Formats: sequence, C-alpha cells, structure tokens
Amino acid sequence: MLKKVLLAEQDEDDRKLFADLLKDIGCDTIQIKDFQDVVELALTNSPDLIILSENEQEESLSKTVKTLKDNEDTRLIPILAALNNAQEKQKEALAKVGVDDFIYRPFSVVAFLNKIKEMLAE
Repeated sequence: MLKKVLLAEQDEDDRKLFADLLKDIGCDTIQIKDFQDVVELALTNSPDLIILSENEQEESLSKTVKTLKDNEDTRLIPILAALNNAQEKQKEALAKVGVDDFIYRPFSVVAFLNKIKEMLAE
C-alpha cells in the first residue's frame, strides 16, 4: 500500500529532492512550502508521516506540532523534524511538544531514507 507523506519544505529544490526520494521508496507526497496549511492538509489527507523542515521559525514549528498533537484526528501521525546542526539545542523543546524524531542537515540520502523507512514501519 502506498504511504502518504506530508512534506513542508520552504526550499523548492530540497522539496523536489525529498519528494523524488520519497517516490523512489513508494511514497506519495503532499508538498507544501510552509507550515500555514499543514494542519488542514493533515486533517484532509491523513498522511502516514509528516516531515517539517527547519527553514521555518522554531516558534512556528512548535506551534504547528502542538496543534497536530492536540488534535484527536492527527495526534498519532509521526512527525519528523529536519533541522540544521545549529538547531540541535531546540531538540528538547520540540520533543516536548511532540516531534517524534529528528534528522540533522547536512544528511546523506541513505540516512534520510533509512529514517523515513524506520518511521513508516512503526
């Protein structure tokens, strides 16, 4: 069965790369540029995984995750935050609001795909 991944990535090139990689492992992607519509799209599409990029403000990321985890219909969807290494200190705060796992940029294609496969298998 095709897995659905909601991907919020501001950088168009990265968004396309991630979507192509996800397609290669049998995932259908719902792609958006920012967090503005993440909750609505999660509610209407019921993705199997949500990937939120670090390109957004931490406050916006935290608020989006909290809203998803507080909603009965989206609270069980796993969330992967793609952060740059400078944001590692944010990990604890983001974990508290409900981010399920993290991957730090720069990361290899293999590391990215392994993390996705791991999260979709749970």
